[in-house]
Amino acid sequence: MNRSKLKILLLLGFSFGIGPAFSADGEDLWPVRVLRMEGAAVGVRRSAEDVATLATQIAESGRVQRLAELRSKIALLRRKVASARLAAEVLHE
Repeated sequence: MNRSKLKILLLLGFSFGIGPAFSADGEDLWPVRVLRMEGAAVGVRRSAEDVATLATQIAESGRVQRLAELRSKIALLRRKVASARLAAEVLHE
């Protein structure tokens, strides 16, 4: 809860020109890049949890009827990982 309040305060502070929001050397984008990376990491974690839950359900049932759903969730996880990699690359620029 405190982290979300901090994020809101940081965004409000940078939107009103407090801090390096208007610097000419590109530092103005770091809060956005960090938040983008955090969002990507959360998306990967949730997607991985979905894959793990579904794989456990399939293993416990002993049936592969939901294999298409598992493939779909794995494809979504791969897309989210690719998105997180791009966010990490942009963060390091």
